[in-house]
Amino acid sequence: MARQGRLRASLRSIGGVTLIGLGLLATFIPIIPGIPLVIAGAALAGPKHPLVRAARERLKRWRSRSTEREEKDLEPEHSPPGLSRPHDRRKSKRLGG
Repeated sequence: MARQGRLRASLRSIGGVTLIGLGLLATFIPIIPGIPLVIAGAALAGPKHPLVRAARERLKRWRSRSTEREEKDLEPEHSPPGLSRPHDRRKSKRLGG
């Protein structure tokens, strides 16, 4: 019984990694949709698979960095009166003002 469980887990892992690999290759081929294959492979391999876990951690870091960047972009800038954006300052320097 335990042997059958290990075999099933191994087959799911192999199938999941295969689908992930095919999905990554398919992203460069316009005919085959790659993202659904990657998602199906991640679901098949399971959340405890090292490849899926590493990708999930990398995605979390990327999302947190992009959220921090968005928040930073939304903060008001301290600029001279009448100039609201950085490119306005460059324009005014070129024009001599």
